[in-house]
Amino acid sequence: MATPATPGGVGDSPGWGLLHRLNPIKTPPTRTRVRIAAAAFAAGAVVLAVVGWATGQRSWFNPAVSLGILALVWGLFSLTMRGDDRSS
Repeated sequence: MATPATPGGVGDSPGWGLLHRLNPIKTPPTRTRVRIAAAAFAAGAVVLAVVGWATGQRSWFNPAVSLGILALVWGLFSLTMRGDDRSS
């Protein structure tokens, strides 16, 4: 019987590659990944703001503002990072 890559055979599950890529401790962030995260936060903020506007419920705007702030911070962080290393 083969030994699993990780305890409990987690490494063989279908979503393991995606979870490994999203873990910031295992893989250091690159400028591209930080930009993608900023774009995802901005898109989430826009979606929540549109839902709040469409439903007329103001409770949707608080998380939209929070995501907008996260998008701004991550965008500024990506500007301060060195370019992606293309040597590997």
